[in-house]
Amino acid sequence: MAKKTHCKRGHPRTPENLRSGHCKICRILTVKSWRRDNPDRQRAIAYNGAWRQKGIDFTFEEAQIRLRKQNFCCDLCGEPFNEETPCADHDHKTKKVRALVHKKCNFLLGQAQDKPWLLRRAAEYLERHGG
Repeated sequence: MAKKTHCKRGHPRTPENLRSGHCKICRILTVKSWRRDNPDRQRAIAYNGAWRQKGIDFTFEEAQIRLRKQNFCCDLCGEPFNEETPCADHDHKTKKVRALVHKKCNFLLGQAQDKPWLLRRAAEYLERHGG
């Protein structure tokens, strides 16, 4: 019996293109197709995985509820999310989600190390210097 040189779809069966005996190109195409056909499910998987890695107990379904409560707007600046993926702002000690915010708003809170006094001083500074 001759050794197969190509997969079912015609991709070469080379060591670089095989993973556990399966064609990497076919796997990539299958995953891309599934993601295109299941955008909501893909988003849910991405959300749940990212939050779980950070130790945050927050699901995609909870995020959807929170988004509706926030009228699909950032809880910090009040602007709509539009196409941007919301960030789950959370307390770093308790790991509890406070709200959904824009990435830039979450970055601002992170840079202030969750210190309200620092954010107040920064606002006063900007007002003093015409910001």
